[in-house]
Amino acid sequence: MLKDMWDRLIVIWASEEFKKRSNAAKAARASNTGDSLHTRGSISMENNRRRMEKEKGRLVTYAEVFEDKHLKKKKDGTREWVEPRIARVYEAYQQRFEEWRHSQPDSEDSSSTQVSLNDVASIWTQVVGGAKKGRTYGLG
Repeated sequence: MLKDMWDRLIVIWASEEFKKRSNAAKAARASNTGDSLHTRGSISMENNRRRMEKEKGRLVTYAEVFEDKHLKKKKDGTREWVEPRIARVYEAYQQRFEEWRHSQPDSEDSSSTQVSLNDVASIWTQVVGGAKKGRTYGLG
């Protein structure tokens, strides 16, 4: 590398702005929150749900879409979560959803109460700790 280029890099690295950004990035890498990894690209949950419904020829739940986006296939044919936080959140959501379902009264014909998307989104949002910076983790 040329000396004048190296000298310019040293000036940049010594600046307060660079140090501030570097420290913020260091804190983000050390965070226990984890990445939001997925296997279906930057496509919204809703678009993924529509694609899956077309592929399967039936209605699919957001839980099925979430599993599909965040489980990767291993060489032995099994599937695993792309990162630990996702597994913890999904298990907590499933547990909270079951608790909510059991707390709902049966209808007059003894069938279960119909679940709305608002109910599902509300439960999910509670599990992930609410929206942060206007976004809710996992809802794409």
